[in-house]
Amino acid sequence: MMRIVHPVARRVMALVLGSLLPTAGCQAERYAVQEAVIPRCSATTKDPDPWLEAVAERIRTRDDLFRQLVAGHGAPSSCKGGATQQFDTQTFGSISFEWRDGMTFTVQTFPPESSIIQLALQSGLSDRDSLVRQIQGYLRDRGISIDWATPRTQSTTAGRVLEFASASPGMNAQVTLEYDTKDRLVAIRIALAL
Repeated sequence: MMRIVHPVARRVMALVLGSLLPTAGCQAERYAVQEAVIPRCSATTKDPDPWLEAVAERIRTRDDLFRQLVAGHGAPSSCKGGATQQFDTQTFGSISFEWRDGMTFTVQTFPPESSIIQLALQSGLSDRDSLVRQIQGYLRDRGISIDWATPRTQSTTAGRVLEFASASPGMNAQVTLEYDTKDRLVAIRIALAL
């Protein structure tokens, strides 16, 4: 059975799977990453996980945000994850890269075409304005429009949360910025669903 992929779905899956599918404005070649220093990912199961190996390779070699993180913070110290489910001949799962300081870059995929990308550090992400600009460019390069002017703000016992929604009809995208009680940016989350 042939599956037709909607152009918006193509952009979302390209974002999630490290820009494998052609999208306008992809800038992966701008960020030089030495692949040899990035660790191989270990599966959450004892058996080898082909999905994990393929997605890890795509992220290491084609994902602009990951490549910017490596260029600015060095190589992560570990990687783990694995496939969690099958749906409509597609495999979905989770992969997480971690740096020595505790910063994590995590990608989770869910059926039928949803994903969450998160960058987090409990002690606060450095240069938060620059990181937000990187996220804005990352999404813009993939044709995903976010309304950055009107966030929804929530106060929590852990700090505050700013949520920015997609500005494009037909695209269910959201960016969440989490700040702790000391006003440090501790997590950036991109959620995409069709």
